[in-house]
Amino acid sequence: MTMLEERVSSVEGAYEHLATKADVQELRGEMNTAIEKLRGDLRTDMETMRGDLRTEMEAMRGDLLAQMRASETRLVKWNAGMMIGALVAVAALLRLFV
Repeated sequence: MTMLEERVSSVEGAYEHLATKADVQELRGEMNTAIEKLRGDLRTDMETMRGDLRTEMEAMRGDLLAQMRASETRLVKWNAGMMIGALVAVAALLRLFV
């Protein structure tokens, strides 16, 4: 009988490291809590990124508008110079031929 008791106790001792249903439920609860915390952190980070992106887009929009205005000013000046130059050239040609 001693042999049977030793065998049973060795088998029971071999399963001490296995998880019970309660251990699995506890782990499930901890995992759910951790997942919810990660979701909250992710939402917060996404909102922060959205705000940063909006700020950067507004800054880029302002820079682009400034560049467009500067370009438009240069084009107007160039066209006005060309028109004045053409008028001067036409006036000079009229003086020569008239």
